[in-house]
Amino acid sequence: MNIKKKYNIEELLFRRQFILGPYFMDAFPSWNKIKISDLFCLTVHPELNVSQTVQGDKSITLLGFILDPDNEQARDKDILNDLMQKLNAHESLDSFFQYTYPLGGRWILIVDNGKRTVLFHDPMGLREVFFTNRHFEKELWC
Repeated sequence: MNIKKKYNIEELLFRRQFILGPYFMDAFPSWNKIKISDLFCLTVHPELNVSQTVQGDKSITLLGFILDPDNEQARDKDILNDLMQKLNAHESLDSFFQYTYPLGGRWILIVDNGKRTVLFHDPMGLREVFFTNRHFEKELWC
């Protein structure tokens, strides 16, 4: 039995990738589009898991999947909601990072506390981020 499967090149191109920048990438019409703040727009391949929680001017956006070893029943959204409570309890993002130390998975978090937006990945760097050098490019792209 000889089965030939046709692949949709557009679905495979840049599979599970994302683009973060000052505006959405219209070159990928089937990709998900998520507003992070007035400064950043996220364009995400349909096969990359993305979840976001927003409260007022604060948001936490997850790319990939996140695991809580102390609560194996917690889903991505549950963990984001817990992190949002901690973000609301702290003025500084510097003190917020400690709450992600025990979390596993393969993830990138984009955290906007209403004053500053930061992007960081899981401790092992399993979901990579590449970004433009602002010396050569005025706008920040990831």
